[in-house]
Amino acid sequence: MAIIYCNCVHAKVLSPDAKEAALRQLRESGEPFEVVADLCELVAHGQFTATEPLKVYACHPRAVKSLLPNAAEVVDLRGQTTATATSPGAWFPVIDFNRCSHCMQCLSFCLFGVFAATAGKIRVTQPDNCKPNCPACARVCPEAAIIFPKHPEPIIHGGDGQREKVDVSALLGGDVYQALRKRSRFAKDRDAATARAERCQCIAKLQKQLGIPDEVLRNLNVESLQKDK
Repeated sequence: MAIIYCNCVHAKVLSPDAKEAALRQLRESGEPFEVVADLCELVAHGQFTATEPLKVYACHPRAVKSLLPNAAEVVDLRGQTTATATSPGAWFPVIDFNRCSHCMQCLSFCLFGVFAATAGKIRVTQPDNCKPNCPACARVCPEAAIIFPKHPEPIIHGGDGQREKVDVSALLGGDVYQALRKRSRFAKDRDAATARAERCQCIAKLQKQLGIPDEVLRNLNVESLQKDK
């Protein structure tokens, strides 16, 4: 069984004490092992593959096994560390296919083209399009099947935890389609200012409940809408 140690260079997910203790244990064991800079980054870019069973020293088992299905054993080094990513790189969604129902909600929700579907199966195809520190797709996933290993919340980074399911239509004011049907293109009370105010209200609700960083909204060019609130 090959042994892999993840140094998690893009975030402070693993505490220095935990990392040093793991490395000391590996050195003292006398077994050969490989140190990789960051498993998330390597796997997302197809730069790390293995056909033999692996023993991996990294973060939570669920996240690692979703990245590497042949990880037969995972030594969880994360513990109680809650730090988030501190430098660019390796912020990619990982799909737990043991939970994923391929409902395509993430595909519909993501505005940056991170996901794609092939033969009815969802995949992460453009990981570099994902916006750092934004966990919104994980929050709207009805099966909690999307993992961001570097996020501080257990339910997002693959650890234990419970979360309340997010109803996007409720955030946007109930039955969106019914509301649209009631609107008339020619209604006198429908003007640019009213529409802008509604959009600003929706953006504020989504940002608060889904934990969307300000920089993600800037990528969507909605700063002008927010300033009009």
